[in-house]
Amino acid sequence: MVKIDWDTLDMKFYKDYQAFQYSVLENNPNLFGRRITDIKAIINDATKVGINKYMDYKKFVIIRTKTKKIYLTDDDLAILDELSLTHKKKLERVRDIFIFSCLTGVRFSDYLSINKQCIETLKEGTKIIRYYSKKVDKEIVTVCRDKALLLLKKYNFQFPKISSQNYNLYLKELGQLVGFTDYLTVDGYKKGLPISITKPKYKFIASHTARRSFATNLYKKGISITHIMKATGHIKETDFLNYVQHTSEESMIAINRALKSSERIIAFNHNKMAS
Repeated sequence: MVKIDWDTLDMKFYKDYQAFQYSVLENNPNLFGRRITDIKAIINDATKVGINKYMDYKKFVIIRTKTKKIYLTDDDLAILDELSLTHKKKLERVRDIFIFSCLTGVRFSDYLSINKQCIETLKEGTKIIRYYSKKVDKEIVTVCRDKALLLLKKYNFQFPKISSQNYNLYLKELGQLVGFTDYLTVDGYKKGLPISITKPKYKFIASHTARRSFATNLYKKGISITHIMKATGHIKETDFLNYVQHTSEESMIAINRALKSSERIIAFNHNKMAS
């Protein structure tokens, strides 16, 4: 047992704690970074009120790395939505909750708090979902698309409760049923070191895939990051961009489309001036 006091929160503590996070808990660098963020916040508060007088903690580095993870495209979600689950009610409920999260960006930890009172109609008929998020401790406003509203109505504005463990297991079963079986390679970590993980796509699907899909699909549609961040509840753009998953090839296709669109506008204006 190691006794920790304010004077022991130095670089030796940092390196020992990092080794513990990586080797014993096998956490990734981003999770270690979040732990250090919390620790620094506690020491900062103690320093402000005069409890702590040791400043070595200011040297603690908050590690952030961008990893490649999967998301489901709009086409993927359409295939999942069309899957017949008449005699598999548990899977049907999980599928509906997941698609709702993909369309709204609502976290799994918050979906049970969504009810009829959360739905509002703004100008021009724009529907929104206004709710309080426990995780970030604040109110979030997100879009309420027609399909999301239909799913809420299907369950009389109260989705059924399910444990996160079963939810993630059923999501993988759904992915396998619908045919998301192509092998993919994504980034991972083992004892703090980056590794590549290759397995069928459905095995990567989890509750957090929904928010990642929501953010990425809107981003690929050209919607402003600022607008999407309002819907996801992100404050820092760097944190939000970790959600967005798109390949270099997808980026080049998007650039090419934008260039072709601008070239058509230029050609139209040139012809208009010539006439």
